[in-house]
Amino acid sequence: MKTLTLLLCLLVTTLSFAQDNFTYNNQTIALKTEVEGDYDLLWNTFDGQFRYFIKDKSEQIIELTNTKQINNNYNFEYKNTLKSATNLDASKTKLTLYSLKKYFNQANAASNPNYTFKDNSLKLKTRLGLFGGVTNHPFVYNPDNNKATYFGAELEFFESKAMPAHSGFLNFRTSLKTKDFEYNLNQIALGYRFRFINKTTFNIYAQTKIATYTTSSIKSTYEDPESPENVITIENKSNGFDVPLIFGLGADFKIGAGFVTIVYDSLFAVFQDNEDQFPVDFAIGYKFNL
Repeated sequence: MKTLTLLLCLLVTTLSFAQDNFTYNNQTIALKTEVEGDYDLLWNTFDGQFRYFIKDKSEQIIELTNTKQINNNYNFEYKNTLKSATNLDASKTKLTLYSLKKYFNQANAASNPNYTFKDNSLKLKTRLGLFGGVTNHPFVYNPDNNKATYFGAELEFFESKAMPAHSGFLNFRTSLKTKDFEYNLNQIALGYRFRFINKTTFNIYAQTKIATYTTSSIKSTYEDPESPENVITIENKSNGFDVPLIFGLGADFKIGAGFVTIVYDSLFAVFQDNEDQFPVDFAIGYKFNL
């Protein structure tokens, strides 16, 4: 839950507002002021429903509505209301607090050159990485502790700032079969990283793979008990989605325009059992900003 909470914190913008009483249609209603300027964005919830209002330069309060037709198509009256009040195109504005706040800030800035506002929208940057390594497939029955090579690619996404401590990633890895262990794995994983040491030239982080989709196959050979001179080969295939919470450690080192990255993956998992062998899952790669 802690990991999921941290991920949600990357995507949530903190909202601050005041609440006052206003007169609308000869009634007194409590509204929260989200944006204040030549055009005020007012809103509140009534009986579980969000309602939004604009207070224009003449102090007139007009509700932003979006009624439905008989065929369930929307009328989008609020777009015409906004355009008439501000003379600013509202065709791409949605009737949500986030979208309206963005529109009102733009309308106030266009109306008053001295109007300033802080853009709290979350801006994400991405890095592309390529990597390769060796693994003994810690979560797969592998009695002889055979090692296999693997390689893959990754997209890492993080908040646009100099030294982000939190990031998410989506990676793909595929392992190669060996003569002694004919096991193949292809996996797509969605995960999260926290950099507990975060310097300009290097960082060290803990990571967890939250969700995975895996396809695998393994070949087994044995002698036919009824005809020892014959060898029987069986191939088993499987695929599936899982939420294993696989934990690992990694480090990035600033080299040139990107980072050399080293990862010790698959140390343990919350919802998958390690087999008897000690986990070996090392990778080295290089990633750069897109």
